[in-house]
Amino acid sequence: MQGQISQSALADGDVYKLATKKDGVYKLDYAFLEKLGINPTTIDPRKIQLLGHGGGFLPEPNDVKRVEDLFELAVIVTGETDGKFDRSDYILFYGAGSDQWFYNELSKTYHREENPYEDENYYFLKIGQNNGKRIENAPSEVATTYSTSSYSARQHHQLDQHNLLHLAANANLQGSGRLWVGEQFKTERSKDFSTSFDFSQVILTDYVYANMQFLGRSSTQSMVSLNVGSSTLETRISSTEVFEIERDYAKFGTIKNDSFLLNSNNPSVKINYPSLGNNNEGWLDFLEFNFRAHLNFSNEQLIFFGSPGTDWSELPI
Repeated sequence: MQGQISQSALADGDVYKLATKKDGVYKLDYAFLEKLGINPTTIDPRKIQLLGHGGGFLPEPNDVKRVEDLFELAVIVTGETDGKFDRSDYILFYGAGSDQWFYNELSKTYHREENPYEDENYYFLKIGQNNGKRIENAPSEVATTYSTSSYSARQHHQLDQHNLLHLAANANLQGSGRLWVGEQFKTERSKDFSTSFDFSQVILTDYVYANMQFLGRSSTQSMVSLNVGSSTLETRISSTEVFEIERDYAKFGTIKNDSFLLNSNNPSVKINYPSLGNNNEGWLDFLEFNFRAHLNFSNEQLIFFGSPGTDWSELPI
């Protein structure tokens, strides 16, 4: 049993709850603080603290060490040296979403684990008696051992639209379990996901790796295909006893780190689940890609990754 803390980090001071939906740098300005109910003219910005525990969901096994209290994160507070929070001042911090990416040493690729319990991650802005932690400037590296003009890009698509045990209407169930799935393939057998992914910076001479999890409900073996540009990846899905309520409602079909080359930076991305004439239906759980991309800044924020073992692993700019 771990030692218990005597007092929570939230026990004193004025505390305000913040929600973040995705990884990135967040800016809290004068107007935002006012929306929180803070009068910025009355606070000492040097006393601003940010508390959290990073992203992802808490561990489920009982034998895994878990967070006992929130810890303080270093932030940037511009213009704080005068002890006043002026209209031009603001707070910057790196916030994580509720989902979490994990690196697979064997496949050398990333996979995103969705938080099944929450769509947002939470931080706490605290104004107390102590000075808060601040991000400090790091010295410039004179001699580097690793340089690159590309990075390991990763993109993921997943929607939580249907609970399969709720769909089993003949069982008189109200839905249960952690598994929620997305787009349904029944009336419409082919769906286009091209706008869900951005391959504009992909390096065409390097392989793209695809991960997909799909569920099919069919009395006979079925097949689902993923078409990306001119490449087609397929996987078979076992049959299930559709009239037996105590059997699996649907079976999984997975594409795991299948690789292919693109011949275009604007490929179409489509998933097809053909009709077999037996009223078969399917659902997409998730689709994701890993690939090397050119290190070019083109959006508001660019979060880029390097494989563990290099001199850098994750930096937002």
